[in-house]
Amino acid sequence: MVVPKATAKRKPKEQQKGNFKKAKKLQPPPGKQERQSQRKHADIVTDGKRIWNQLRLKSNTKEQQRALVEELMPLVATDKAQEIALQHDGSRLVQSAIQFGNDEERKKIVELLCAPKQESGNSNTIVELSKSQYAHFVVLKIFKYCHDKTSLPLMVTALKGHISKLAVHATASR
Repeated sequence: MVVPKATAKRKPKEQQKGNFKKAKKLQPPPGKQERQSQRKHADIVTDGKRIWNQLRLKSNTKEQQRALVEELMPLVATDKAQEIALQHDGSRLVQSAIQFGNDEERKKIVELLCAPKQESGNSNTIVELSKSQYAHFVVLKIFKYCHDKTSLPLMVTALKGHISKLAVHATASR
C-alpha cells in the first residue's frame, strides 16, 4: 500500500531560498558613479551622453537635431577628440557628431582625428583608432559619412603605409 506524501504549501517565489535576482535588479551597481567620475574626460562624456540620448531618437525633427548637434560639437570637436573616441561612451558621442553634423563639422572632426599625436611625433592617430575596441566604429562612421574633397585626402594620407598591418588586425580589419 502506497502512502501519499503530505502536501505542504509552497512558499512564494520571493521567499524561496536563493532567489535574489529581483533584489539585485532594483539596486544600482555599487560605486558606479564614483568609478565613472574617475575616468578621463568624465564631465565631457557625462554631458555628451545626455545629448546623445536625445539625438539618437528617430522622432526628432531636423531643427531639434541641429540644436542638439550644435550643443554636442563644442564637447567633441576639441583637441581631446582622440582620447574621447577611445572610450566606450565617448566613442558614441564622436560617432553621433559625425553622423548628424554638417560637412564643416565633419571636416573639423576628421582633421582632429587624422592629425598625428603631438607627444609621439610620428604616431598616426587614425591607425590607433582603427585598432581600438570602441574607436574603430568612429573610423567606420568617417568612411561612411565624410566624402568631401578635403576629408578624403586626409584619411588616405593618414592610412598610407599601414593598410597591410590593419588588414590582418583583429579589430582594424572590420
